[in-house]
Amino acid sequence: MKKPVNTPWFEFDTTSKKTEQRAGDCVVRSISLATGKSWEEVYDALCALGRKMYRMPNDKAVYSKYLNSLGWTKMAAPRKEDNHKFLAHEFAKMTKSPTIAHVGAHHLSCFINNKIHDIWDCGNYSVGNYWVKE
Repeated sequence: MKKPVNTPWFEFDTTSKKTEQRAGDCVVRSISLATGKSWEEVYDALCALGRKMYRMPNDKAVYSKYLNSLGWTKMAAPRKEDNHKFLAHEFAKMTKSPTIAHVGAHHLSCFINNKIHDIWDCGNYSVGNYWVKE
């Protein structure tokens, strides 16, 4: 698969050493990008916590607890004045400091300095709950 093109709201970014990887590590990758921790450190921490909780490391309960332990706060899905959800490319314009957000039905992405940092452009998917550093 070829690398996606950067846009005004999207920048190809990964902390995985397997740069050709295109699926399955969005939780680890987004947390790694947002926190500055290595992919391996985040993966190991999520696995250890998942084992204690008897859940998979990419389970919402596991990564929510992990983010909370790092001082991140979960926020409700942002809404427009007409109560519609923001698309990821619109939400990106609202982010300066690192933010981690649910995008679409089953994806986690990192937002930094008005851009989505990910391995694919999820800009046309809606944003759900998100986390910010306290």
